[in-house]
Amino acid sequence: MRASARAESFGLGPNARGFTLNSNPGAVIRFYQLGTRIAAAAQPGDDAPTASAAPEPPPAPRPLIFISTKSDDYGHARACYEFLIARGLRVFLSCESLKQLGKSDYRAAIDEALDEARHMIVVTSSPDNVRSTWVEAEWGLFINEKRSDRKTGNLLTLTVGSMSIADLPPSLRYYEVIPSGPEAFERVFGHVER
Repeated sequence: MRASARAESFGLGPNARGFTLNSNPGAVIRFYQLGTRIAAAAQPGDDAPTASAAPEPPPAPRPLIFISTKSDDYGHARACYEFLIARGLRVFLSCESLKQLGKSDYRAAIDEALDEARHMIVVTSSPDNVRSTWVEAEWGLFINEKRSDRKTGNLLTLTVGSMSIADLPPSLRYYEVIPSGPEAFERVFGHVER
């Protein structure tokens, strides 16, 4: 049987190029390349198994964690960002991530990150900061996605300074609130590592 006919019998088409690998006595495997795909097929009468030399797909990226904060609180948010990044997590913080993405359409980049995010961390030091237009739009969208069952991750609020739970909007008080302190970042990590 000619090589191209053998390739066609395995569904690879008439243009497949083949070569024979004979590394196991009594077992001959013929490899056929069609474009970038390589398929292995035992020749009729061989006891060799059919194998595939296609590369394994890359592992799925870790879930994205979105940090929502007003620019006044970037210092606190950046410390949380660096803590999580150092532990191998994927984190979006606009003041850091937008310059890495190299996109000038900030709103579109933020919307993409919000859509992809599994978890959200709101970092705030005052009632005015957590209710600022952009910050409230971000956590409000995330809450709506959770209520609509389109997101299943965690929503956390990291409070800084004298900010108390009572100072938060009711929608945020419903979810986990973590006051800043020595163990705060470890507690955050425990909620977002998966």
